[in-house]
Amino acid sequence: MAQKFEEEFNPWPSFVDLFSSVILVLLLFLLVVLANLGYYAQFKYKISYTGSISSDDLILKDSSSSENRVEVQSSNSSSAPNSDLNIQIIKEQKQMVLALENQINSDPINVKSAEGSDEVVSSGVNVADKKENTTEVQNMITADDYLIVTYKADELFVDDTISKKLRDFLNKAKVKYPKHEIVIYSYEIKNVLSATISKQISLARTMSIRNLIKKFGYEKKDIKIDLGTKPEIKEDIDPKNGYIVIKIVK
Repeated sequence: MAQKFEEEFNPWPSFVDLFSSVILVLLLFLLVVLANLGYYAQFKYKISYTGSISSDDLILKDSSSSENRVEVQSSNSSSAPNSDLNIQIIKEQKQMVLALENQINSDPINVKSAEGSDEVVSSGVNVADKKENTTEVQNMITADDYLIVTYKADELFVDDTISKKLRDFLNKAKVKYPKHEIVIYSYEIKNVLSATISKQISLARTMSIRNLIKKFGYEKKDIKIDLGTKPEIKEDIDPKNGYIVIKIVK
């Protein structure tokens, strides 16, 4: 007599397994979407941009020199992936500079000096200046061939007093060095929401200074922006709120 084999009883129909698999895939997709939304939420202050900017306006790192290289992971790394990443970072920096320049140039105003004696052309209005006054103020340190502007908080534009001092400094430079260029360096602000916002504040300050200098009679080609070099200065500056260095290049 032949032995009869019975298949193991499966209480769940096959379509239930398929349905549960689909649910798991959807949940995984939702988790990935939420993770991305959380990551990009920190960039809510990021400025959208269009167009491009000429490299003549920027002093960028030169990949052929160890001193002038855009460092991403290591100063000694020269692999193809790192090179592509360096190029992408430079492009993003250039595009962010253009966006900030367009934003600043779109709303220039004339600001009366505090004493009401003469007009100083300002590069814009900053909402941070509308806050309650504190004991901290913007300061300017002047040397023979460079000028340092420090900030009281996270403001983007210099105040009227600094604008007047900057104009006087540049007028003296024109007399002392008839043929010269200006290089603007920026030290990034600390203790902000993210490194991206810190970089954008730094770029906005740089562009506002550049916009102001152009209003003092300088051509665009005479003003350079160095995004990657820390300037050599004698003074010990507190980097908490960031600062700008304006250097005269003979």
